Amino acid sequence: SRYEIGTDNAAEAVAANTVTVTKAESKQGLYPIVNKSQSQAQQIVKTIDNDASLMFGIQWDLTLKFLETKGMQPTDLTTNSASWGNYTDAVFTPDRGKYNLSFGTADNWQEATGVQHSRIAWCITTGAADYTKKANIYDLAGNIREWTLESTNGASVVSRGGMGASDGTHPAGERNNSSVSNYDEYKGIRAAMYEDTSNQADDGTIVGKIQFGNLSWNEDYSEATVTVSKTDENDFTLQYKVNDGSWMNFASQDSGEIIGLKDRDVVTACLYDGTNRGYYATLNVVGDRTPPTATIHLSTNVINANEEITATITLIDNETGVDSGKYVFNTESGNIGTDESSYTGTIDGNTVKVSGSADGTYYLHVLTIDRAGNKSETISEGVTIKVPVQVDIGEIASNPNEYYGYEVNYQPRNNANVKWKVFYADTEHIYLIADDYIAAEYAPNGKSGTSITANSPYHLSFDNVISDYRGSSDITNSLVKPWLSYLNSSYGRNSTNINMKAVAYMLDTNVWSTFLDNEGKAEYAIGGPTLDLFCTSYNQKYPSKQIQYMSSNYGYKIRWSTGGSYGNYIADLAKDDLYLRR
Repeated sequence: SRYEIGTDNAAEAVAANTVTVTKAESKQGLYPIVNKSQSQAQQIVKTIDNDASLMFGIQWDLTLKFLETKGMQPTDLTTNSASWGNYTDAVFTPDRGKYNLSFGTADNWQEATGVQHSRIAWCITTGAADYTKKANIYDLAGNIREWTLESTNGASVVSRGGMGASDGTHPAGERNNSSVSNYDEYKGIRAAMYEDTSNQADDGTIVGKIQFGNLSWNEDYSEATVTVSKTDENDFTLQYKVNDGSWMNFASQDSGEIIGLKDRDVVTACLYDGTNRGYYATLNVVGDRTPPTATIHLSTNVINANEEITATITLIDNETGVDSGKYVFNTESGNIGTDESSYTGTIDGNTVKVSGSADGTYYLHVLTIDRAGNKSETISEGVTIKVPVQVDIGEIASNPNEYYGYEVNYQPRNNANVKWKVFYADTEHIYLIADDYIAAEYAPNGKSGTSITANSPYHLSFDNVISDYRGSSDITNSLVKPWLSYLNSSYGRNSTNINMKAVAYMLDTNVWSTFLDNEGKAEYAIGGPTLDLFCTSYNQKYPSKQIQYMSSNYGYKIRWSTGGSYGNYIADLAKDDLYLRR
């Protein structure tokens, strides 16, 4: 095609991983269509003309050879194409159209006429600059890469031509290999377009026209059907063959239907006068070749043996749709492949529960199958499974440094579903801390019923809750008043900022009383340990890097024992989840 394939709808042009384009064309002044996989690009080309196709690699090479016969130097085609392409090291001024400094975005297009391009990365609309035209073909070098039908054993596919986000050393002849499912904002479409003229037999007597209809796939996308029709003035017979098969006639001389076609079949039709065949038309059958994908979210990544973990799984296929999913939970960290016999469970819904009986790191492997038979494997992050062992309390008290972070079997009176870990031990006591002590369900709603937002397993947002409070005017505790005065005088904290509102929430005894049992007691504390206990525990576990702290009537300041000034916090506490929730 003379131009890169584009559309006048900027949003459709950059919409990712979809074939939805209202009207794709090869003409000047359009937004180049990007963010499509190779198979999606081929489907879009077919909406222009069923006889059109992505270019084969040999067609691209022959086009470059043609330009060479028109006087271009081979080095400008295969070594550096900045002298005639839209690259970061090219200097030129567009004659028309628009440019965009952000590849793959629908917004930010600006008028390009008269704006000099000088060593920047931008994308231009089709045919915007005569600088990028050779032999009446625009943007064969630079701007965006263009998918071809060139492939390596079906495992990778090739785009050609370089792009505007790179320099001219990525020339028009460059081959860029990608996975069959790849799509990005730098890859677009150029079509091999065929003129709608008659073909003739060797004796020049067969003249006519053949038209293929659109492919129609069956329910499981395993086979396709296409209609073929012909027009001519001499009542020739319409014939067809699939791949290298025999020539076949239709029941009707003028049209017919071909069934049972498979992906990658090649259908050839012709007109036949009883002796000679003429006007050969070809259809390449292109089905869904893009593998589906999946996402996996685990409810936790550490469990005891035989405990269940819940995995939320989303199976995704934007072309033919998801057919089924399977899974297996094992200790294999690498790919196990797409053989369905390697998977033991079937995904029904969007969650599965798995468990393991032995110590180790486990992984959930999910196999997704789409309706066209494409398959892909997705692997979860690792899950640590521990087999509980019985340890004497005296052993823990005597060797606390060996048992920090170990889970223990402990059930509070209110049966809260909390996992507990050893946090500190001395000769008289063992102190436990809840593994998920910052979980949203363990902190009360605000006074108006507003709840905490759980942004991630390790991060809560109090913004909604503290909006219920006015700040220090809601704090009546006499022990806290001197602290508020100190903050105002020393740090300029005003009485209504978010810190004051957070303190008001923490001291609201009405909402926190919901954690009391029938005897007015709470079995465990909500929140972190005291600073004294925090530092004592950390210093015992990490004797080589101690925390020092100083106290006053109003609070604490802390620092490393290795020096430095006292501050309000210490970052990066050995990146240990027992002390620092990442």
